[in-house]
Amino acid sequence: MSILRFLPSWMYRMTKSFLKFRTRILFLSSFVVLLWAGLAMRYLYIQVFRSNNFSEIVRIQGEEKILLPAIRGTIHDRKYRPLAENVIHYDFAIHPNRIENRDLIVSTFSSVTGRSKEYYENRLDSEKTYEFLERNLKHDESKPLLALEDKGLVAHKHSSRIYPHGHIASQIIGFTNIDGKGLEGLERQYDVGLMGKTGWTILETDGHGKSRKNQAYPIQKPIDGNNLVLTIDAEYQAILQDELERSIVSTDAVGGMGIILEPFSGKILAMSSLPDYDSNSPSLYQREFIRNRVITDQYEPGSTFKIVPAMAAIHTGKVSLIEEFNCENGSYDFRGTTIKDWSDFSLLTFPQIIENSSNVGVIKIAVRVGAKDLYHFARKFGFGSESGISFPGEAKGRLRTVDEWSRNSITQFPLGHEVSVTTLQIALAYAAIANGGYLMKPIIVEKILNAEGQVIHHEKPQIVRKISSIENIANLKSML
Repeated sequence: MSILRFLPSWMYRMTKSFLKFRTRILFLSSFVVLLWAGLAMRYLYIQVFRSNNFSEIVRIQGEEKILLPAIRGTIHDRKYRPLAENVIHYDFAIHPNRIENRDLIVSTFSSVTGRSKEYYENRLDSEKTYEFLERNLKHDESKPLLALEDKGLVAHKHSSRIYPHGHIASQIIGFTNIDGKGLEGLERQYDVGLMGKTGWTILETDGHGKSRKNQAYPIQKPIDGNNLVLTIDAEYQAILQDELERSIVSTDAVGGMGIILEPFSGKILAMSSLPDYDSNSPSLYQREFIRNRVITDQYEPGSTFKIVPAMAAIHTGKVSLIEEFNCENGSYDFRGTTIKDWSDFSLLTFPQIIENSSNVGVIKIAVRVGAKDLYHFARKFGFGSESGISFPGEAKGRLRTVDEWSRNSITQFPLGHEVSVTTLQIALAYAAIANGGYLMKPIIVEKILNAEGQVIHHEKPQIVRKISSIENIANLKSML
C-alpha cells in the first residue's frame, strides 16, 4: 500500500504532480544526453574515418576549372598566303594583392591604350581579388603587355576566324560556326587537326564566390591547331573565277565550273564553281552556292567522254589509225536509233573522227570495240569511282556495268550519255592523257604543319594506275 494514501488530499495532489513533472524532466534530460552523445559519435566518425573524403569535397567546392581555348590553325595557299586565319585578341586581368611592379604596369598600359594612369591606379586599388584591366586588345598592341613579367598580371588569349579573300576559294576552304567548328570544305575535313586541344587551369574560389589563381594548382596549356598548306594558288584561283564569271555573262549561263591542275603531280592549283559565296558571311547565300560542285555534282559528260572509245580502240588494236569510216553524211540509223552529226561528214579516218567529234564515226568505232572494252577503259580513266581527294562530299559518278546496259546503250554510252561524271573526274582523265597515261590521285592539301611550323605530313604525288602505253597515249593526244 502506497504511503501517499495517508497524506491529506491537497498534499496528495501536489506530490503526484511533482512526481509526474520529475518523470518528464528525467525523460527530457535523457533524450538530450542521447542526442548529444549521437552527435559526438558522428563527429568522431567524420574526423577519424571520413576526414579525407570530406576534405576532398570541401576542396572541390572551393575550386573552379577554367578552359583555355586553343588557337585554330591557319589555311595557306601554296605560297603561304593566308586563306583562312585568326584575329588574335587578349584580355588582361590582375590580382591586385599580388602585383609586384605597380608603376611599370600602370605606365605600360597607359602608354599602349592611351588611358590615363589614374584609371589604372584605381583598378589596382580595387578590393576585388580579380579585376580586368583591358579586354579584346589586338595582338600587335598586346606585345608590350605580354612582355611584362608580373605574378599579379594574367593574359587570356582568344581568337575569331576570318577569310581575308572573301569569295576566293570559298567553296574549297569552307567556314566555321561561332564556336569555331568547321562546317564546310577543308574547315570541316580537317576540323580536328585545325582545332587543336583545349587546355585548362584551376582557380581557387573563396566563400564569397570570388576566384583567384593558385600557383600550387596544376595547369594544362592548350595546344594550338595544325596549319594547312594547300596546292591552291590564290592568283590562279582569282583568274579562274574571273574567267568563269566572264564566260557566264557572255553565254547567258546560270553557272559554271572550272579546275586547273598539274597533270604530272595531280596538284589542284585552282577550282571553282559559280555562283559562289563569301566565307565570312555564308548565311547570306543560298545553300546550293556553298557546295563545291566541281567535286559534288555529277552530270552526263557528252562529247568530252569520247576519249574512252578512242582509247579503247587504240589500246586493243581493233581499229587502225589509218582506217576510214563512212560517216553517212551526218545521219546514221542503228538499232532503231538515229545518230546525227553537227556536219554532213562522209569518209573520215579514225583520227579525223576524233578531231571533228563525229558522233556517227564514234559509234561505228565503239561497235567495233565492244561493250566490255568500253566499260573497262571508262573504269581505267577513273569514272564511276571516287578519286580519293581529301575533301568532303565527293560524288563517284554513275557507271553501269555491261550487264545493266540496254540494247541501245552502245549508241549512248560512247557519246557520254547513260553515264554521269564529275568535273574533277573529267579533268583527271584528260590530265592522264597529258602526262603520258598515268591517272593521278588529286592533291589539294600538300602539307600539314604543327603550331611550331614543323611539317608533320607531306602529300606526295601518287599514281593510281597506268592507263596505256606512252605510244598509245601519244596517238590519242595527237587527235585531240
